[in-house]
Amino acid sequence: MEKVLNTSIGEEAFGQRLQEASRRGRPFGGERFIEDLEKRCGRRLRALPVGRPKKASKEEKDQLAFGFDI
Repeated sequence: MEKVLNTSIGEEAFGQRLQEASRRGRPFGGERFIEDLEKRCGRRLRALPVGRPKKASKEEKDQLAFGFDI
């Protein structure tokens, strides 16, 4: 019980972030570390944004269709 009381909030937050990364199957580390892992693996390791992608506007669709600005 004493050990629990002596645990700092920072250590607790670290443990929670580590558990969350482990549970989701994501790497745990800083941006540079994750970028290096992604380059080595040749794939994305970070989660994509939540939700459906926004629809492209008519102008964006025209640019994609013709390959240049109209």
